[in-house]
Amino acid sequence: MARKRKEDGSIKIELKQPDRSGPTGKTLLQIAEERGLWDKAKQREDALAKEKENVEDNDLKLPPGVERVMDTLLWSLSLSMLHFTLDVLVHHQYSINRIVWSTVCIRAAQALLVESFLQSAIHLERQSTMTPGRLRVLLLGSLLVRRTISLSPANFSNTSSRDVVRRGFMYEHCTVPGLVALTFDDGPYKFTSLILNYLDKYKAKATFFINGENFSRLDDPSQEWIGILKRMAESGHQVGSHTWSHANLMEIDLPTRQNQIRQLEQVVGNAIGKTPTYLRPPYGYCWDECINQMESMGYRVVNYDLDTKDYLYNAPGAIEASKAVFSSALDSGPPSKQSFIVLCHDVLEQTATALVPFMLDKIKQSGYKAVTVRECLGDPPENWYRPVSDSNHPVKPAQTNNNNNNNNNNNNNNNNNDDDDDDDDAKPRPRALNNACEFLYVWLLLGISGHSGMGFVEHKPTQGSSNICNYLLIVKISDIVRHA
Repeated sequence: MARKRKEDGSIKIELKQPDRSGPTGKTLLQIAEERGLWDKAKQREDALAKEKENVEDNDLKLPPGVERVMDTLLWSLSLSMLHFTLDVLVHHQYSINRIVWSTVCIRAAQALLVESFLQSAIHLERQSTMTPGRLRVLLLGSLLVRRTISLSPANFSNTSSRDVVRRGFMYEHCTVPGLVALTFDDGPYKFTSLILNYLDKYKAKATFFINGENFSRLDDPSQEWIGILKRMAESGHQVGSHTWSHANLMEIDLPTRQNQIRQLEQVVGNAIGKTPTYLRPPYGYCWDECINQMESMGYRVVNYDLDTKDYLYNAPGAIEASKAVFSSALDSGPPSKQSFIVLCHDVLEQTATALVPFMLDKIKQSGYKAVTVRECLGDPPENWYRPVSDSNHPVKPAQTNNNNNNNNNNNNNNNNNDDDDDDDDAKPRPRALNNACEFLYVWLLLGISGHSGMGFVEHKPTQGSSNICNYLLIVKISDIVRHA
């Protein structure tokens, strides 16, 4: 029966060959002409041209204020994303961070206000060929040059250590490759002794930025904290300041800020016979006048470039995330090309019991050396501490080889002033000089900031005032130089 149905079905199907015969002797152009398509196209073209003639040129432009706002928003957002790229991909490519969009929006808004002020107050107009894409190339090129110079072996073999540490600066990166400066904040605490035991076992050194009253009171005679403090100093570890009560230095006035430092100095000085010259601000917040005040009190302000985020993973299983961050950083390049200042906390149990031995073992296996911050910065021994009697006097600033650069900059400024006195008919600067000026200003901007962590990533400290505004101002300065 099935066979019969199949045979019957096949009989009912009629196959037809497609009709492949088409118009012969005519081309598509001829057929289009017969149907009048050319005339219809011409009519449509004439209609569009007539409509265009009826539109006034002024109607095609936005109001100047709207154009200015849109232009500024474009630059602000472009620079915001650029800065985030520099921060994560260049310096923190090993960590998984989330963009804090609220901060990006705030910075963009600040940039908009600054740009609007410049446009309205001093009537600056952007007339150069500096586009966001070109600025991106300049910034990346400048950063590459800075990193290449800072990692050059000649920069360490033929330069005295006193020339390495600068003043007026927040230190976030080691200057000597192949070193890892483990730093511990917020202690001493009940887990600090265990960390010291591990450091002794691996013959490693570290830096402890201590508080006077945080998890416990440093000068409490019923506790062992003073003994731990003495052990740190006697073992060759660096003792640094983290303020007395972990106060946010940017939220208190100058006298209170000074008391936060001096009160800790007194206790530390009584315990180890000397006072620190290195300070890590709580939460990483200290810039502008805060850094100036700390330096006037004899401190170098130190931050970090590798955050283990151990404060987020203080659990037996979760601490593996901090291990992964640290391991990925060390594996991102050879010791001859990189070094790190690592942020940890000796008040966390998992840091003391699991993370510290892992890091010390990883440092050893990867060919790095665990040192103090002062060593990774190449700072000479006389700058590591101050006598107790000298607490009210700042450390003598390190002499650098920047005098020639300053003289050159002064000469350049004088030349620029002379050029400003010329009439408008003066010959324009060569294109190569214009490009050099743009490159110089961007490079100087990166040199002044000294880091890339500026607040667009969670738990990263915000440095200085709005750096997006700084970028816009630098672009404006470069415009002035190019068109002076």
